[in-house]
Amino acid sequence: MKKSPYIGHSCIPPCMRTWHGHPARGSWAGRPCHAAFCRSLAVLFLLAGAALLHAADPAPAETAADLITAAQRLARDRNSDPAAVSNAFVKALSAADATAENRARVLLDLGQFYLGRNQAAAGHHFLEEAASAAGAPAGLRVQALRARADARFRDNFKGAFASYFTKGIDDAAELHRRIIALPDVSNGDKIAAYRDLANCLLEKMDIAGANDALKKAAALPGLTDEERRTAIGNQANALYRQQEYGQALPLYESLWRADLDNRPRQEIEGRIIAITRRLKGEDAAIALMRDKFPADPMRLANACRDYGRTGEALKLYDAILADEAAREKPNTRWQADVLRTVINMMGDKSWPEFRKVVEPRLAKYPDLDADMTRHMHNHPFVRSAVAGNADFIKWRGERQARHDAAAAALPGARPAVPDGKQMESLIRARDAAAALAQCKELLSNTNTPPALRMSATLNRIVIETRDRAAEAVRQVNAALNADALLKTGRVQRAEALLASARSAMSLEFFATARALHAERDKMLVPSDRPSLACPFVARAPKTVAEFRDSAHFRNDKNRARVDRKYGDNLQFLLETDANITGRQVTDGDGSLKSTEFTALCDDEGVAIFLFAPTDKARAIEAGFEGIGGYEIYLAAGPEDPYDCFLIDMPPDGGTTIFNTQYNNAGYRQLDPHKGNVSVTHRFYDDGIATLIRVSWKAYFNRLPSDGTVWDFEVCHWDKGGRTWGGSKSVHHRSSFGALVFANLTPANRLAIQRRLLPAAARVYRNALSSRNGYMEIWQDPELGDQEFFHAVIEPLQTRLSSYLPRVRADMSDADVAEVFDNAAIEWMNIDYIVARLRRDYLDARRTGGR
Repeated sequence: MKKSPYIGHSCIPPCMRTWHGHPARGSWAGRPCHAAFCRSLAVLFLLAGAALLHAADPAPAETAADLITAAQRLARDRNSDPAAVSNAFVKALSAADATAENRARVLLDLGQFYLGRNQAAAGHHFLEEAASAAGAPAGLRVQALRARADARFRDNFKGAFASYFTKGIDDAAELHRRIIALPDVSNGDKIAAYRDLANCLLEKMDIAGANDALKKAAALPGLTDEERRTAIGNQANALYRQQEYGQALPLYESLWRADLDNRPRQEIEGRIIAITRRLKGEDAAIALMRDKFPADPMRLANACRDYGRTGEALKLYDAILADEAAREKPNTRWQADVLRTVINMMGDKSWPEFRKVVEPRLAKYPDLDADMTRHMHNHPFVRSAVAGNADFIKWRGERQARHDAAAAALPGARPAVPDGKQMESLIRARDAAAALAQCKELLSNTNTPPALRMSATLNRIVIETRDRAAEAVRQVNAALNADALLKTGRVQRAEALLASARSAMSLEFFATARALHAERDKMLVPSDRPSLACPFVARAPKTVAEFRDSAHFRNDKNRARVDRKYGDNLQFLLETDANITGRQVTDGDGSLKSTEFTALCDDEGVAIFLFAPTDKARAIEAGFEGIGGYEIYLAAGPEDPYDCFLIDMPPDGGTTIFNTQYNNAGYRQLDPHKGNVSVTHRFYDDGIATLIRVSWKAYFNRLPSDGTVWDFEVCHWDKGGRTWGGSKSVHHRSSFGALVFANLTPANRLAIQRRLLPAAARVYRNALSSRNGYMEIWQDPELGDQEFFHAVIEPLQTRLSSYLPRVRADMSDADVAEVFDNAAIEWMNIDYIVARLRRDYLDARRTGGR
């Protein structure tokens, strides 16, 4: 045991000595909830480890309130060390003046802190202790239970494309019921709990239960007027969500008052308007906004715009602009907002319509003209239809030039610096002549920045060479070599070549675009593609335990290491990527232990076994620690779509598979619910093992042979992000490694086919026996097409069905090969085959004159 700074107490910090049978220091020893606090401190000790031993005693002058504030401040810092945060809260617990409320507050803050650090088990533990602490005020208990409920509800939907389940919803609902049952809880908290309970029930489609809960909230005794309005508003919102608009409307109407604050009044009005439009149409909604809710004319104008009533919308926008201009001090920001709205509305009209509407309004408000012209250069307007029109681009460029000249003529003004946006717009519009003129103008302007000057030079070359690819490449290289940075700076040179290729592509100089891309490709440094053999093993291990103990895994030659640093900005990825809910990363800890994996195949499919070494495995298993999950990519060859596995570690994690293609005759999605893939874990003292098994049923029509290469990559979001292939970004296919199949002798391929035949026969038999299925429906005299059945389907059915009796347990190798080659793939694809035959049959009859 580590030497403790607390003499005579071994490694026991002062705040925990009573738990170990020592006299307590602090005023809370012997209090009713002392055992609960000892449990919580024991959990803190496990979480923080030895670092918790150095928690200092609070100074005599430090009050519990001050210590809690300091701990909360530290907890809000996302870069703070969890052990330091734990120490800070332990000090607060040890304060001499700590009250029951103080202690409950510490537990609440600890729970929220650990939930925020993705340590769910610890977070829920402390929140439950806070909710159960003797002497804790009702409001604090509500906070703790609500935090638990919100976390459990969110946990239910973890993972992109997550399979739907309800355990988290059920847990959250039960926690909301506990809030409702608490004594001394305010009506406001009960109303909120009933609302959240109803939300859980609606997620489970228990509509009657949800509405009943909300009625109970509205019927609580002693409600103030504001509380009753809140409860009725919750009922109305739930009915609106259920699309019970007729029932929701009178509730919203009962809540509306002209003297309400703007935000709540506008929210209620918005719902009343939306329901009116659904039930009575656009005219009724517009009349309602004009006559009953006239306080927001911009809403009425925007509604006319959204309903496609452009003329009415323009009149209303003009009236708003005129009213503002008539004021003693017009709000120019408001006027600019209205003008931008008009410009955006006209952006998807034709260029003549746009000009007819916008030009006179810009002339009427000249002080806003420059701002509006800048707006037409930027997002989102540049994505509008008119933004790609060459005439519009010239018109906008002329206006911008006038504004730049006027700005430059002002006393003390600096010359305008060109930004190149006009050149880029003309290239996107494929107006080569105008773009060339703009390039020359930029090159003649002494204020053009060096980078933009080079861009204009390269674009001029691309246009003037007129898709003479070799000459374009020669001149582009000469221009780049004339620049000291671009001659030697590989990154900058590659970016310039890519930009030139994109310009050529936009201008439809395709030969030049290809040649410039090829020139850039010469600069790419070839990287070694990692590979790992995936041999066929006749009696392969099946379980995690069997793999861990297998001779195959113990052989170093059969293992690969996930030891290449992830190459992108990991924090940016975690904050912005759409699949964030499927990724969690841990900081690099300097450990040299890398995750390892091996692969093999047998007659059932491909097996990939991963082992993540860590001395915290048991703490992770108990939920007190975390470890980053896996992101794995697998594709049956370079031309095949890949599947992405997002695997979070237990005890709270699950597996999500992101498929990049729909099911079709050449591809089957991997899906645990379809039985063609499974992921299992097992904890050991020295690490965590994960086994992925992929069935050949997903690859029945492209079984590998010796030397076949499948694309494969492993990213382990641990130790700052490590990969096998060296991915620079997620879904970065050019960095995938290679699984190379081996030992797929003819006999071993026959073993795979033998295993697949019963599954393929089941698919076909199901199609035959399915009522109104792919085969039977065409025999139906009313729903089907008997002529099509007899001409096309019946011969197919006769041929394919003739092979069914040969699928037996004792079938010979020759039978296996013949049935697999002549029937099995068609059996598996019978639905797609029938659909294709039907399409071809109709096409021939309707377009072939038959």
